[in-house]
Amino acid sequence: MHSLFQSSTQGGLPMTIQKASTIKFFRYLAIFCAITMGFFSIVATSEDDAKDALAVDFSEEVTLETPPVEVEKVGVGDADAGPECETITVNEAITLALAEEEITFIDYTDVDSIDLDNATCTYTAVWVGQFSDISCTLKVSGPEGAPTATVTAQAISGAEGSLTIDDATKTAIQYYLDNPDTAMTACYECTDDPETVTSYTIEFVLKAGATIKGEYFPD
Repeated sequence: MHSLFQSSTQGGLPMTIQKASTIKFFRYLAIFCAITMGFFSIVATSEDDAKDALAVDFSEEVTLETPPVEVEKVGVGDADAGPECETITVNEAITLALAEEEITFIDYTDVDSIDLDNATCTYTAVWVGQFSDISCTLKVSGPEGAPTATVTAQAISGAEGSLTIDDATKTAIQYYLDNPDTAMTACYECTDDPETVTSYTIEFVLKAGATIKGEYFPD
């Protein structure tokens, strides 16, 4: 007669022992998985921390420039010259400026912010006639929705000099610094007294002195 408390057997081993072994196996497996996942989490976190630790902050003062724009009058009777325009994005200007200053360890993709320090519009000129009778304007514009600013016509005097940039134009320039992928167009137009000025060629460059900040990861 069999006892009511006797375990049945399968393969020579009591079922209760097999169940206990199975439970213990899965418990060990769960512990192993937990340890393994924890290890990977620690490794991943360590790599991220190491990457952050390697990041180098920078703050560089650079001068961003538009390509030269040439306004020309070729003969008597041509009262107005221009408008002549040049278009560039701030990112393109940054690439050119960093190359010019031999700052090779960063590029515009590393830049987090750009702050305008000053803005100037320089010119060089050659002419025939009474050059003091020439005045020129600068207009800054962009695609639809971007700000537009026009510098009031200013007298040109001498072989080189600069136009005064007003606050409205500086505000417009800062917009393009904040949106470095947005193309900015600088246009120039000059007028003169056709009776006193025979011909002239004036080359303009719009310059933005700026501080660019960001971080890069050394090679």
